[in-house]
Order: sequence, then structure tokens, then C-alpha cells
Amino acid sequence: MDPDFSQANYVAPRMVVVVAGPVEHEEIVAMVDKFFAATPTTPTGPCVVDLQPAYFTGSDIRVRDDEMALAHIATAFETVDLTHADSPATMVMQAMLGSFDAQYPSAIHSSSNMISCLAGDNPRGFPLVQSAMTFNTQYSDTGLFGVYYTAEMDNVMEAQWAVMREFQRLAHNASDESVEMAKMQLKSTIVGQLDSSLSQVCEDIGRQMLNYGRRLSLAEMFARIDAVDAPTVRRVATQLFNDKCLAVSAKGNTSGLPDYNWLRRHTWSIRY
Repeated sequence: MDPDFSQANYVAPRMVVVVAGPVEHEEIVAMVDKFFAATPTTPTGPCVVDLQPAYFTGSDIRVRDDEMALAHIATAFETVDLTHADSPATMVMQAMLGSFDAQYPSAIHSSSNMISCLAGDNPRGFPLVQSAMTFNTQYSDTGLFGVYYTAEMDNVMEAQWAVMREFQRLAHNASDESVEMAKMQLKSTIVGQLDSSLSQVCEDIGRQMLNYGRRLSLAEMFARIDAVDAPTVRRVATQLFNDKCLAVSAKGNTSGLPDYNWLRRHTWSIRY
């Protein structure tokens, strides 16, 4: 690691020590005081947070390798930062689009239109992708919301069309039923993650302390999710996806992936 970077950014005000499990708070505080006593409290070099906020621009990076069996493709739009008022809506939208793995063919019956189409509910009658995952990566000043999938070359075009169509569906046709179902799934996922391992509990606490300055209770988090309705989803999706530039990253046998102009043209629609 660059020593200038560490001296500028690994300082006490930008660090959080998190412990979960059967521990004594006073004992942990004493250990932190002992082992982190030498941690600087002010940066001694150029600090990364002094730079301008991140600037999103449309981009397209492809590494073509026809020897690879599958194409790996990610399509993303800029999203809001983690503390933004619309952040819960993006979490609900992530749940609405969902994820898929070909090992679980029952996904054809998914409540997500995108997943059911990619899993086999399409004119071809078979799965278009081997796997698909909706991601919603948020930082302090920006974020990326998108879909990553792996597919055989012959299926890439139709898979990409299905993905782009769902961004438009969120903006124009998100229904009350689909939003409510996604909210229930999101709550279940949150509870399941916090109940699965102490490492995930620590990660959740640390992330919230760094971004909010406190840990949000489940009741508060659920209240924020409950406040999201279908009109909110359509409004936020329109702001993020409708007629917006996007970022595309692809590797493998990508010959079936449409060019950037095709992708950009499919960020708006007069038919839903």
C-alpha cells in the first residue's frame, strides 16, 4: 500500500472498530485504546476526501475472448448515495429485479419479470443466462445500480434486451403488487443476513457508523422501506434510468452484445 495514501486516509476519525457477540464493552474499549493509541488523528498527506465528488460518465469497456465459454456482462446506471432519501427505493428496486442461478430452474416462476424471462419464460423456452445478479453499490457521494449476468454468446442479445426492458418497466410500469412483494423480500433478506453470521453483523454496524454516524435499528430501517410505494419507485427509476447514460463492462465471447448506441437508445421507450 502507498504510504502516502495510508497516512492520509487511515486516521482515527475515518476508522470504526466493531465487535459483535458475547463481549464486554469496557474491555473492548480498553483494548482499542491500547492497540490503536498510535493511530494518527489528522492526515499527514494529501487526503482522498479532499478531491472533487465522483463524476459519472457513460462508458463501454469490452475484453473480447472467444475462447471463453460464456460472456460476462454488467450494465449499470449511476444511483444515489447511501444516505440519500431515495436510497430505500433503490433497495426495493434491487429486490424487484432479483437474482438467478441456473441450478435453480424454479426461478422461471419468480415474481421478477426479468428473472422469469432470463430463466426460461421467453419465446425460446429455455434459460437465456447461466446466472444473473442485480447490484446496488452505494458510496458516500455516488453509486452504481445495475445487472450482471453470464450467458452463452448466442443468447446475449436477447438477454440484454430483457435487462434493458426491465429498467424501463421500473420507470413506467412498477405495480403496487410487485413493490409490496419486493419490500417483504427485502425485509426478509435483511433479517436473514443479520442472523447468518457475526461477520455480517459487524459489516452492517461498521457501514452504518461510517455513513450515518449511528446504527439504524431494524424498526427504523423497516419504516424507511415501508414508506416506499409504487409511485416512488417509478419516480426514482425515471430519474436514474430513463434516457440516462450507462456504463457497460463485458468480458468473454461478447460478439453478441449490441453496441453502445443500441444500449443507450434502449434507455427510453414510448412503449412499456
